Amino acid sequence: MDLGDMISVNSFVFCKHGHEFCNHCQCDFRTTNDYSGASPEDALAALNAEMKRLQTGQESPGRKPLSIAGRFVATNAKDEAGGTVYACKEHNAKDCSRCFNWPQLIREEKIKKDKGKVEDREQIIGLLQSMGVEFPPGNKLADDALERRLTSALNFAQDLPSFSRILPFKPSEHPSWKEKHSKPVFEATRRGNLTEAFQNALSVREGRGRMSLSLYENAFIDARQTVMHLAKNYDNGHKVCVLQDKEQQEAICIRILDVHALDDKTPCYASSTPPAAPKRPCKIRSTSFKRK
Repeated sequence: MDLGDMISVNSFVFCKHGHEFCNHCQCDFRTTNDYSGASPEDALAALNAEMKRLQTGQESPGRKPLSIAGRFVATNAKDEAGGTVYACKEHNAKDCSRCFNWPQLIREEKIKKDKGKVEDREQIIGLLQSMGVEFPPGNKLADDALERRLTSALNFAQDLPSFSRILPFKPSEHPSWKEKHSKPVFEATRRGNLTEAFQNALSVREGRGRMSLSLYENAFIDARQTVMHLAKNYDNGHKVCVLQDKEQQEAICIRILDVHALDDKTPCYASSTPPAAPKRPCKIRSTSFKRK
């Protein structure tokens, strides 16, 4: 069922993105859903309590919010009120009792624990490759060895100023990229590795064209692609952009002030983000990508 910016799936209400709690839509339907089968009086009392909680900034309910983002589709069917009926993507079943079994999903969320580390072997290898680590064909390194390499790579990246003779630095102390180079910033920013080059060549040879990297699967590749887009937009005269997450709940507004030349091959971006509160200065962030 459609309720303006809300949808109803198997008697539970979500924002239009599929979240019980959504910063973008400024809504929290947990209390409403928890009392979905209650009497009208109890439901009204719960709704009033929820409105009071939101107005006074009190803590949210104890349970984690549910999300069906990316797991539901609108059907052509209409309910008794004329609203859209939604189905799950996996079974294409309207108000699917397996995918939208709310009591079970709530129980699973309660016992789910974040172990704070990546456990999938292929994901670890992908993260390392995106950081420039090369593996021989038929790599047989043990999982714990891969995890140690990932930990070392992340520690080194976080402590880079300790190992560098040029970091930290002030972008304004370096010449503007446009004054020193005729090469577009995008060309100087482009990065890749042997694995991707091989996959691209194989894709072209098989007639599938150049390989397209999917977003939201690898954080390091996403970061690299984002910086490349910033460079391309800068070359095209667009110095302001908005970065947004997949669920459209968070956003970062960026304005590129200038691009400086750290050396002959390395552009350095000086950018600003809006202040967190009025009358507070913007933070200047500098990012450099060293070409080997």
